[in-house]
Amino acid sequence: MSSANSLSVSPSKRIRAATLNRDTNETKIQLSLNLDGGAVPSLEEVASTNGASAESQTKVHASQSSASQEIAIDTGIGFLDHMLHALAKHGGWSLRLKTRGDLHIDDHHTAEDTFIALGQASPASAAPTAPSTKPSPAPS
Repeated sequence: MSSANSLSVSPSKRIRAATLNRDTNETKIQLSLNLDGGAVPSLEEVASTNGASAESQTKVHASQSSASQEIAIDTGIGFLDHMLHALAKHGGWSLRLKTRGDLHIDDHHTAEDTFIALGQASPASAAPTAPSTKPSPAPS
C-alpha cells in the first residue's frame, strides 16, 4: 500500500489544531481538527495544502455547528460517522472529516485509514503549548 500524508500544524499563537490529507491506494482523507473547539479550516482549505481538490460537501452525515464547535463528518459509513461525531462533541473538539474509500469492496480500509489519519493529527495538535502546571508526584 502506498501512502501520501500532508500534515499542517498552527504555527503562531499555539492553537491545538492540525490539518491532514492522507491518500492511499484505498482511501482519500481530508481532516481538520481543533482540540479546543472553535474554528477549523474548510475541507477545501485542507485539500489545498497538498494540491488535492475537495468534493462539495453535499453529503455530510454527522454535522453540528455552534459558537464553540464545528463538526462535519462524512466517511460513507453511517455508524462510523455517528461515533466520530459523538467523540468530537463530547471531547469538545471541532472536527471536519471527509473520507472516500473502497466501500465497493468493504469498509475495512475506510475505517482503518480514517483512524490512522485521526491518530496522526491528534499528537500534532496536542503538542505542549507551555510548561505543565500539574503537580509532580511526591517522591517515594
